[in-house]
Amino acid sequence: MAVMIMAKICGEDNPRGMAEWAKHRTALLKVERRTMPHHSIYRRILEEVICVEELEALVSEVWGGK
Repeated sequence: MAVMIMAKICGEDNPRGMAEWAKHRTALLKVERRTMPHHSIYRRILEEVICVEELEALVSEVWGGK
């Protein structure tokens, strides 16, 4: 979830972009996993767990719409 929020703050608006963003930052984020989840996992989370509008509102509230 935190990775999705960070990717969103950095401008990634879709699951594929979020997955790519996370994949290229595992070392920087000091993630213990060797691989990050496939974009279909991000998509499933956005469809079934998180309300996209709420996520976008949260990011806008924290970052002032940047």
